[in-house]
Amino acid sequence: MIVLGLVAFVITLLTIYALNKCFRLTHIIQLLICFVFIAGLCTSVHFIFGNTTMLYLLNGLAVGFGIALQPLFKNIVNGLVFDSTRIKGEIEVGNFRGEIKRVGMIHTWLLGEDGKLMMINNDLLASKPVKLHSCKL
Repeated sequence: MIVLGLVAFVITLLTIYALNKCFRLTHIIQLLICFVFIAGLCTSVHFIFGNTTMLYLLNGLAVGFGIALQPLFKNIVNGLVFDSTRIKGEIEVGNFRGEIKRVGMIHTWLLGEDGKLMMINNDLLASKPVKLHSCKL
């Protein structure tokens, strides 16, 4: 079984190498490489150490990803809450002032007084006071 686990890990590394060489390294390919690596690692650990150890590894990875992605989820929730207010018009948040052009999942785009488009983090909308200058509900 140890040999089978090592073969699975070598096949995983060769697959990652092929993905890296054959495709331009975009976000999708990087995500695919992460999933291939995790699947190959879990398969190898399953063959070498058994099912229980593989489950411990998966639980540890899930907790690690949950902790690492916590700021991203916070931004997404803040964007959903701000977008649900349906506020349009000109606002001021911290040092930023401009007309709301788009509320995204992670960022909100403001058109500044100088005509430049600014992208502010949705976390800023939740942590700083938002002043409404010309509110359209």
